[in-house]
Amino acid sequence: MRFSLTRSPVRTSEECPAWRVRDHGAPPASPHLGVGFALLGSLLLLGCAGSSSGISGRDGMLSVNAEAVAGPVGGGAGFALALRGAEGEGAGGPTTTQRYEGRLVINGTVLTRVSTLAISALQDRVTFSATVPLIPGQTEFALELLPASHTAATSPLLKGYYRVNVNDSGITVATVTLNAGTTAKALAYEAWRRRPGPTLRNISQFTGDVSALTGLVQAWLNTRMTTNTIPAADFTWGEPVIQEASRVADLAPMPGTGETGALDLAEGSLELFYDRQWLVTSPPDSVPSVPGSVVGITFFKLPPNNLPTLGNWFSYHPQPLTTANQTPVIAYLPEATSLADVASAPTTFHRQALDRYPFPPALSVGQVYAFHVGDTYGALQITQIAPTTSITFRYKYNRRPGDPTLR
Repeated sequence: MRFSLTRSPVRTSEECPAWRVRDHGAPPASPHLGVGFALLGSLLLLGCAGSSSGISGRDGMLSVNAEAVAGPVGGGAGFALALRGAEGEGAGGPTTTQRYEGRLVINGTVLTRVSTLAISALQDRVTFSATVPLIPGQTEFALELLPASHTAATSPLLKGYYRVNVNDSGITVATVTLNAGTTAKALAYEAWRRRPGPTLRNISQFTGDVSALTGLVQAWLNTRMTTNTIPAADFTWGEPVIQEASRVADLAPMPGTGETGALDLAEGSLELFYDRQWLVTSPPDSVPSVPGSVVGITFFKLPPNNLPTLGNWFSYHPQPLTTANQTPVIAYLPEATSLADVASAPTTFHRQALDRYPFPPALSVGQVYAFHVGDTYGALQITQIAPTTSITFRYKYNRRPGDPTLR
């Protein structure tokens, strides 16, 4: 994201009562680009009153130029053309589309809507611009791209959060890109913001790893947003995307927790399929041919009777004998009836869930287990078992390596 400042006349505080959004029309270089403005939430924009914070009564202006990229060329995702083929026609064909709406949002309030967007010849990207007056100073804003038919329940197709210092002596210009990566970060950031913790959190403090989530977002768009398929008003993200966003948010550190020593627990729900290994701090994946440096929890069938269990897969399948084969990762907690009952992880773990005396005869809904994967301690409670496919459980774990405290 690039920021630049160009000088322009500044209104004094005496002129401030009007506070109208000024429609400068389309930029000279983009004659087909229409920019529509809707001014909402006067508390966000009014800056006439003096305050102890030193906010100026002058009119800061934020101008955003956005490029939304559907995905890699040939990757499946794309943008559709205008509702009427004649619109935006030029020598090379249509140059605009009205199938989508771009908007600028601050604190949940939509300040600007753009209904006509410039579209590239390959239909892999669209561009739009928006300008709003704002109180000078640090501002966090979001840009969203939605289908034109959207409702209040529609999820943005692409989204990004950005921070900028709005100057009080000219127009602050931000040039930004929306893509699967910024959308993944926005989804995880929003989930992170919903976690308990400091109220004043911003996008610059969010450090979650969204690499896997970016792939899920792109895959979801590849089949639902194409040059011939316009997402409907009921567009929303699938459960794999939501779960991964929640997982990333759970792992992302919270400002201040590392210094205050406060308990920092991650909580969530996971569906684990057969022969998939969960390393806790990364999404489940197929069990590798040989164990890695960390042995995770796998849902597998215990030989010789194929009884479903959770634990160290390597201990029960033909492998060269190594230390990893014997790694204990899980322990049944018969005294616990909920995750809230688990205040601390036990000192003894076993290779699989049914490997403790007195051990349960089988996995069942409601059972609570502690786990120790790598340096991470946690607990899980089974909520559903599909005997032929998967197991679902709620979990909590301590983000601080080596800390068994769970309540």
